[in-house]
Amino acid sequence: MDTKRALLTSAERLMRQHGYDAVSFGALAEEIGIKTASIHYHFPRKADLALALLDLYAAKLERQRGNIAMNAGSGGAAIASLVSLYRAALNDGRQLCLCVAFAVGREHLSVEVKAILERFHQQTLNWLENAFERARQDKSMRGISDPKAEAAACLALLEGAQIIARAAGRLAPYDAATEALKQRMTGDPR
Repeated sequence: MDTKRALLTSAERLMRQHGYDAVSFGALAEEIGIKTASIHYHFPRKADLALALLDLYAAKLERQRGNIAMNAGSGGAAIASLVSLYRAALNDGRQLCLCVAFAVGREHLSVEVKAILERFHQQTLNWLENAFERARQDKSMRGISDPKAEAAACLALLEGAQIIARAAGRLAPYDAATEALKQRMTGDPR
């Protein structure tokens, strides 16, 4: 693995486990066995590293959401798949989704990183709004009156559920928090 890829891989894991603020270039250098100057060669500032991480992470999640939308048999199934994707990102309660980890430490992020984080959240909200509209039309989820409001509530639920599960270090709080949402899904797209 090349140095830049190793840095990105290690930085993502560490930031998802410990948060943006807790990860230093020194810790990264030690973990992969290089000098701090080598990190600065690839990423002059920590913000540059964060931007690269978010770009990769957002592109990956965009592909995953695209696959879900294309392969889900209903709007409810698409939402259920996203709930599962956020659950899997917890790695048994040992880490957060990168965007959640960054949002928690938002006050120390650069303006550029905050802008990408906002764009990521807006893309997720747009995807969710489309999924809730689809679920309302195909009747695969009960009680949808406003897909836009549902999307905002769902994103807040998923990210908040991740935070409480990470704080507990286990998945049970995430599962408990998302259970009511899952119960609204009919499983019958007719």
